[in-house]
Formats: sequence, structure tokens, C-alpha cells
Amino acid sequence: MPLTALKWSHWPPPGAPQYIDTCMDAAKALPGMLALVEQWEEKADAFIIACHCDPNLTVLREASAHPVLGIGESSMKMATMLGHKFSVVSTGERGIPNKEANIRAYGLEPFTASLRAPGPECRCADMAGKLRNAAAHAVNDDRAEVIVLSAAGQSELAAAMAKELGVPVLDGVDCALTLAEGMCRAGFATSKNAAISDTTDKSRKRKLSSGFVVRAVSLFVIRPAVHYDPWPETAPGSPAAAARAYSPLPRCRSCRSGRTSSPQTGDSR
Repeated sequence: MPLTALKWSHWPPPGAPQYIDTCMDAAKALPGMLALVEQWEEKADAFIIACHCDPNLTVLREASAHPVLGIGESSMKMATMLGHKFSVVSTGERGIPNKEANIRAYGLEPFTASLRAPGPECRCADMAGKLRNAAAHAVNDDRAEVIVLSAAGQSELAAAMAKELGVPVLDGVDCALTLAEGMCRAGFATSKNAAISDTTDKSRKRKLSSGFVVRAVSLFVIRPAVHYDPWPETAPGSPAAAARAYSPLPRCRSCRSGRTSSPQTGDSR
């Protein structure tokens, strides 16, 4: 029996910061992220945090009875299944310490070849080429067998780089959508037995499935900050097709002053 179509939604949290650049930005985003989980708990089958630093991931796992995935953890852990070691290619050097901290927290240091970035600043027009060069150095100099791109919505770039470099290149949104759909169809939910406390409404407790679920799966994608590249209202088809619909390259820090963007709200059905 063929699987039914994936349904997904996205929404910037109320009161969200313009960007997630600092720990304070993540803290400012938390109340709105929790409000979205509360609002969509009975409608969504899983939540995805579309920021590679996975802000407030553990808090949201406590708040929901459904799977909650960060695109950073999803992409890096998937990378360990596709090669001996992976490298993270960041859009700027500022984000590398945060990536290093997450790699340690996720227990992935033995599987990490390197963390690379084109430099502290860039021109957006040059970003794709600079990311490709950084990834090539990771493959050729650091012996990385998988490349993880550290920003949301780079699926098209990932496909082009994989063809050029001859190794898997992972976009975090692709990975999180794929893993979340699989977890939902298998009936899996976050364990609340020890490390993560159960703070959910007991009346909303998710019932684990006894078999494979064949139906439409509703995934709620949370953008922790306002200024991301515009996402489509609908993205029919596979998780990869949905991710490829995003604008492939984020603006760099040096170009933000000229950026125009407005938050999108909507429920894709």
C-alpha cells in the first residue's frame, strides 16, 4: 500500500527575535515556541525546529507528547549512518563554537572530521562557491565522508555539491522531515522515563501505535526567528521536495541590513 502524502506547516513564533545568533536570541524565542507547541499539540504529529543550533530542543521535548526534532541533531546523526566521519560546513565562523558544543552534547566527537566555514563574512552572491570550497577542503584535507550544511533550506545546493564532491551532502530540513515522518509512521514518541520530564497534559498523552501507520502525517516546522528566507505555503510530495522548495541560500550577517522579509503564517493542508 503506498504511503499517503506528507502534510506540513510552518509558523514563526510570536515575539520571535529577528535572528538566532546568540543564547539570548534563543531565550527570547522560547515563549513563542512553547506557545506554538501548545497551540498545535493536538493537530501535529511531530515538531521540527528549523535552526541548525537546535534552540530550546530539550524544553520542547518536555512540552510535547510527540517527537520533536532539531535539524542540527537530525543531520549530524544521520551523517554517522552514511560515512565514517562527517564535517559541518557553516555559513560563518561565528557559529562554529555553538556547533562544537552541540557535537559534544550529542556524543558525536568521534565521528566528526572537522568544522569549516568560508570566513567571518561573505557576499551572498559568493556564498555557494565559498561553501563548495570549504566542503571540498573538508573532503580532501580532513577526509570527511559526509558533509553537513549548517543552515536551513539548502537542499538544492546540497544536491549539487554531492554530485560535484562524490560524497553525501545533507540539508538539515531534509533529514528532520524524513526522520520525523518515519517516527510518526512507526508510532514512536519521546521517552519521558528519566532525562526528559513529562510536563505534558495527561489528557493529550500520545498513544503508541502497535503497527506501521499509513495515513497523512502532519509535521509542524517551527522557525525560531522571523528572518528566514520565505517558505512556500504548500509543498506537496516528498520531504525532500518540500525542502527543495525553500530559497537555497541564507543571507550572510554582512548583508542583513539590506534584506527585506516578512514572516509567513499559515497551515498547509
